Amino acid sequence: MRKRSIKKITINPNKNSPSIPQNRVRGVIRPANSNLPRPEKDTGIEQMTRQRFIENIKATELIEGNIVIIGKLPTSIGKIDTNRKVHYYDKPRSFDLKIKISFLYVNIDNPAEFRHLIREIIPMLSWGSIIFIPFYQKEMRPIDKMWDTFIEDNFMITYTSRQKLLNPHNRHSAKEEYLAIKYLKNPPPINKSKKPLKIATVWRSGGTYGEGHVNGIYNACKKFISSDFEFYCFTDYTGDFSINEINKVPLIHNWPGYWSKMELFRPDVFPNDDVFYLDLDTLITNDITEIATFKTEFFGMRDFNMLNELSSGVLKFESKASHYIYQTFLNNPTFWMKCRGGDQEAIRKILKKTPDFMQDIFPRRMAEFKNHCWNPNRRSVSIPSNYWIVCFHSSPKMDDIQNDPVIRKYWLR
Repeated sequence: MRKRSIKKITINPNKNSPSIPQNRVRGVIRPANSNLPRPEKDTGIEQMTRQRFIENIKATELIEGNIVIIGKLPTSIGKIDTNRKVHYYDKPRSFDLKIKISFLYVNIDNPAEFRHLIREIIPMLSWGSIIFIPFYQKEMRPIDKMWDTFIEDNFMITYTSRQKLLNPHNRHSAKEEYLAIKYLKNPPPINKSKKPLKIATVWRSGGTYGEGHVNGIYNACKKFISSDFEFYCFTDYTGDFSINEINKVPLIHNWPGYWSKMELFRPDVFPNDDVFYLDLDTLITNDITEIATFKTEFFGMRDFNMLNELSSGVLKFESKASHYIYQTFLNNPTFWMKCRGGDQEAIRKILKKTPDFMQDIFPRRMAEFKNHCWNPNRRSVSIPSNYWIVCFHSSPKMDDIQNDPVIRKYWLR
């Protein structure tokens, strides 16, 4: 088994994060010797930033620490609605070094202030906190070049909302309304589930995928998962699989395309099991036993382009605690199929609580092939060793480049 390169220490945000008292008085702290920064003039791009700002600040509600605002806050954001303490600063400055930070808003242009921020403020961030930078322009402003350097220097402990712009194969300048950075220094310990492992995939015949893709997922799991498991394929395929160890589960609903994935949560198939799910367009390149056996109620990937959205390409869940997902969808499938984000948006909205995210526990282990492993100019494949799971969203697909030596090495049909 390949050893994790990230040092494990016993920090558990769920245990260390204090519950929020219902009677806490809402308010704003104005630190000594600091005036409340004046808001900037409102613009259209600030309106676009507002929604993402709110989403990111809500995403840190369960993270230990307070909110720190450094620099000018756009008027479009308005009052910060939170039970946490909010600290306002016009520029980075030294303050109570015992403070923990769960959300850090940074709007500065001074390189000296940036260096002070990195030296004094960043170490105070809690595990899983978010740094929010408005008006990010990659490689255009000096301050944004410094943020790029910070991300590169902390590549294995950060996860960003704009991975496409941080792709080392695509260094073109691009303008964004914001950049959010998930800070993941010192992840919690990896707890292994004691339940027998069931691995599943879904194949609806007549489309892009075939039996070879199912075989590829099974063979990769046999090679890269050291724990015992049983393998299941939900399918409308009427024939027999060439690999006897693949258990065929007939689809019982005529839900089109990826909506068949909702049958994963059927109580008649997995009554009380640990289920690890993989899309057919997934490539495994290293030992993923720790991911497949991670103890969690619901575990999914963060979307590769939206920091706080769920991606359903790889999932791990306790079936008994997830049957309601199937039942909720079954009660009104027409309504849920209107979700523009597909099955992953439906699952996210149906979930009763925020899931664990794989990239938080295993930073920089999941890659999106097109943006992390593919050089379109040279039409060449390069999978960095830190990536263990590669998702082929959009094109090219594995079939399109199946003769590439890197693809042949890992696609075990």
